Amino acid sequence: MWPQAIGEVERQNRTLLKALKVAQEEGKRWQNELLKFLLASRATPQSSTGATPAYLMFGRELKSKLPELRRDTSVLDESTRERDWSNKLIQKTYADYRRRASDSQVLPGDKVLLKNTKSSGKLAPNFETEPYRVLTKEGHELKLQSNEVVYRRDTSFV
Repeated sequence: MWPQAIGEVERQNRTLLKALKVAQEEGKRWQNELLKFLLASRATPQSSTGATPAYLMFGRELKSKLPELRRDTSVLDESTRERDWSNKLIQKTYADYRRRASDSQVLPGDKVLLKNTKSSGKLAPNFETEPYRVLTKEGHELKLQSNEVVYRRDTSFV
């Protein structure tokens, strides 16, 4: 999942929890309040696409008692996808900047240490002591060799 998608889910879960707490305080059934929350969520236009999740999924708006504006044109076109993609790229760039993310500089032929996943505990070393040689790099996946054993690992493990 993209970092911004994770943040959106966490934000929606906070809002849902708040709605359920209000239902609890008012003595309402949480099951009914959950259905109302989901209906409102699915009928609310998203900022990244400019359309409701229901419209993007089913090609029509949900019937609800909420006041709504009917659209004259379809949002299932290339401009919606482009706007959504550009917003995701902007959010990814921002998240990468905040996390100080950088591209992996590991190349085939390099010797690397592999993250220790075999033992755990406070005193266990973070990396294995035996170096591995990088055979190939395909995207984020590395093929590593130690003695006669070949491993496939993500670059985050070296």
